[in-house]
Amino acid sequence: MLIAAYERGRRAEAQAQGPQGPAVQVPPVAPEEAFRQLYEAFMRLAPPRFDGSGGYPEAEEWMVNLKAKFTLCRVPEVNKVELAVQLLEKSGRHWWEGVKMEFEGDEQEIPWTWFEQRFGEQYLSDLHQEALRSQFLNLRQREKSVEEYNRRFFDLARYAPDVKGDPVRYRRQYLDGLDPSIALAIHHSIAAGVPALMKQAEQTEVYLKRSAQQTHT
Repeated sequence: MLIAAYERGRRAEAQAQGPQGPAVQVPPVAPEEAFRQLYEAFMRLAPPRFDGSGGYPEAEEWMVNLKAKFTLCRVPEVNKVELAVQLLEKSGRHWWEGVKMEFEGDEQEIPWTWFEQRFGEQYLSDLHQEALRSQFLNLRQREKSVEEYNRRFFDLARYAPDVKGDPVRYRRQYLDGLDPSIALAIHHSIAAGVPALMKQAEQTEVYLKRSAQQTHT
């Protein structure tokens, strides 16, 4: 794959003619050196590693972060797979060592779209996403603090876009998961959205705890 690496050997053409006559010809950068420079620039961005654990959320976060680093570093399509696999560890590495054998052709010619599809099948399947949607729909505060419940609610809401996109359902979903005593205290609130309700729920929790302490003193 190095021979298809990041091209930076056209500097001679970019300096063809100038006001002072022909520019000094600069030798093109060798493919190996060009890729080394690309690799070093990419790694300076501290791309995340992926060990195959953490389930759908971790895999999703890794892929999103990786793509952002690709964009920032202007990584050519032909180099994405080679850079991505350098970030795989433990079971993530074991997965890749097995799945790459399914590619019909030279390993160094594996396109990014093929890698992304296989990664999605393994770690970002509809089944995994549906399980997270179910967690969101069944989320309850129980022994968690309101702050912990709020954080988990936000984390899981993206897996139920139909609920999150409907203000009425989204509000009801939040209230249904709250501790009943807190939900009862704020459910008549005219607060427009869930973020405002979250703040009210945290304040109400503090008030109820103080009231309980005063009652027992």
